[in-house]
Amino acid sequence: MRTIGRERRRQKHVAPAAGNDAPLDVHRTRQLIEISTSASEMAASLPVIFGPFLGYQGVQNGDWRASILLFVNDAMFTGMGTPRITFRVFDENEEDTTSIWIQGPSMNLSSFLSAELEGSKNADAVREACEQGEVELGTFLGYRILRYNISIEMKSISRQVEYTISGLHASAHASMCSIGRELFDFAQTTFTMHIQGREEPWHNAIYSCNGFEPKTKQTEEKYDGIRPMWVRLLNIHARRPFHVLFGVGDQIYQDAMWFDCPTLKRWLDIPDHEEREEIEATDALQEEVVKYMFFHYLAHFSQPILREVLGNIPQINICDDHDIFDGCGSYPTSLQNCAVFKTIGRIAQSFFLLFQCHTTHTLAEADGYIKAPDGSAYHFLKLFGSSTYVLGLDTRSERSKSQILSEVSWNIVFQELDDLLDGNDEENDGTAAQEQERRPKCTHLVVAVGVPLTYPRLPTVERLLDLLSRSRRLGAVQSVFRRSGLYKTLGFAFGEPQVLDDLVDHFDSAYHIHERDRLLEKLQDVSLRYGVRVTILAGDVHAGSVGRFRTVLSRGHGRTPEVFDHRLMYQITTSAIANEPPPKAVRRLFNWAARKYVVSWPRSVVSLSGSEGGIWHRNKHIETDVQLREELLDLFRRDVDGRRCWRGRRRILSRRNFCEMIETLREDLGITPSLGDSTIIVKGESSDGIEPQCALRRPRGDGSTCAVFRLHFEPRGEAARSLILGDRSDGVSHAAVYDIDVPTLCTRLL
Repeated sequence: MRTIGRERRRQKHVAPAAGNDAPLDVHRTRQLIEISTSASEMAASLPVIFGPFLGYQGVQNGDWRASILLFVNDAMFTGMGTPRITFRVFDENEEDTTSIWIQGPSMNLSSFLSAELEGSKNADAVREACEQGEVELGTFLGYRILRYNISIEMKSISRQVEYTISGLHASAHASMCSIGRELFDFAQTTFTMHIQGREEPWHNAIYSCNGFEPKTKQTEEKYDGIRPMWVRLLNIHARRPFHVLFGVGDQIYQDAMWFDCPTLKRWLDIPDHEEREEIEATDALQEEVVKYMFFHYLAHFSQPILREVLGNIPQINICDDHDIFDGCGSYPTSLQNCAVFKTIGRIAQSFFLLFQCHTTHTLAEADGYIKAPDGSAYHFLKLFGSSTYVLGLDTRSERSKSQILSEVSWNIVFQELDDLLDGNDEENDGTAAQEQERRPKCTHLVVAVGVPLTYPRLPTVERLLDLLSRSRRLGAVQSVFRRSGLYKTLGFAFGEPQVLDDLVDHFDSAYHIHERDRLLEKLQDVSLRYGVRVTILAGDVHAGSVGRFRTVLSRGHGRTPEVFDHRLMYQITTSAIANEPPPKAVRRLFNWAARKYVVSWPRSVVSLSGSEGGIWHRNKHIETDVQLREELLDLFRRDVDGRRCWRGRRRILSRRNFCEMIETLREDLGITPSLGDSTIIVKGESSDGIEPQCALRRPRGDGSTCAVFRLHFEPRGEAARSLILGDRSDGVSHAAVYDIDVPTLCTRLL
């Protein structure tokens, strides 16, 4: 963990200013609370309401489903009553006469969260009460956590939904909420979300790494905080609304808790690793971590620009290490299984489910999450477009140095995938056919994994650091390190080398490469059996890149065109929207290490394209030796300022970024698709008028593109400043963009 080893100095706790107009500093969450302060006193000095936070829950039986999360100060709850949310639905800018409003919440999550943190026995009792409709309104650290469920029928055209929060006591309006540097009055605010038509293409935003590590200094002065790329995202949303906001990991950085929680800091200062790992997690430690994470989430999600995004675009997320703490899951077994780590992991997962998924352990399965048998991991499979589904994998909860997911979890996930894709067959009849009637056919599967499946490898560095990690646990070596001060000099965290956890995190690490290859084989099998194009989404690495897996045949069989290659998978890596980019030296090292690798598989059946009389066959199969080539593409031939990038530095661009996913409607497969492969062009053109610096383009007019992924990068100098200071109608052309066309798959195994 690179952030902890360098932050050993003691810092004083600063009490929050009195009154509801006290600003919230997300970089010092301890200013919200003093650990010794009671929950009621804490809540009395904090804002009345946090939220609203929108969550995307998927599409079921033709209904678009979402949720709204509110946190209401219990000290003000009696005077206000339960907040009421009123909806207005518009079809083609005309108000729908079926406008709806909800009196009160669909569910109060306070009791569920409290029961789960106290023990599973109480959680079961709360779940039983929920099934009987007798959920008692409770409080958690002075707040009532209210979830409002939304279910709106999808029509053939797009719809706009406006909602307002009312039913607040006059004193609540007078006090308002002071979040960051702005005053926020619910009575004067209308939130808007957009629901796409059943058969219209979706428009989604993808991001990761939304925060800073404790070692990053002067974040406001150097980077203008987290705001620049979020402003860019809202600029685009104003012109062409996003339907879903997808976080692929590190939506929040929890690393500062090691210094802001006194008990954790004392644990961290214990020099002997064996003594440290044997310490039990006390009630005081758990209470500190619970309070820290709860108020850190509230402060982080309530920053002005982020609050506006989360109140108007439904979010869905997967978990990565910083949502728990840096490197979680990639440390030695004895450290990873110690009581303190396991307690923090359990608490962090509870808050991840609450804030980022709008659910709890008790309710997750009922809310559509795929749960591991032991309840340790939560995955999801949801509609992400008119014919696109997203498979979100929880690659942290079961992670260790020996595995990413257990074999049982992999089997459950792919069984769910098979059950969904069986609906692509048109031979179903009877009840099964009726069930599939309102479920869109899947032609594009997006798999989110958090950490890239392919990225430049540093095996020698990984082996040396791993050797250092093993040897330093020897008594004599440990004594030398401790007395000489090498722990601090080398940036050791928990006594482990500084960057080893980052290298072990990767799927192509020596610890995980075989599990990754099995995953690739399973995904390509799904692609061939069901005729589904697979695309991979990743974050984590604080740089943007585009990877590609494709078929390489034995000599004499030619090359399979992209539209017929079921092994062709693009990997879009978008990271980070807020965190600082890696230094130039690190970027150059990874660009240098980015090579083409080949994964060999035994002799197998593959789909080839061939022609007879000018007619191309889509299902011509032969048996041959197959190799899978993985590579990072030379996409970044020009930097954000238009300057040409040197050869060898075009695969990775280390600037803050996010990704825009533009779904394209699939043409009737009766036409003959163009067999030309994608080509990288410089200064391309786009249908919406935005000119990308470089683009990986399909041949035009062939109807064989299922989606366009557009990477937006932060510009330099004055252009970067105008991105912040410009008005909302401006600024769309300031950031540099790079487009990637993903081809449709036009073959399947019959």
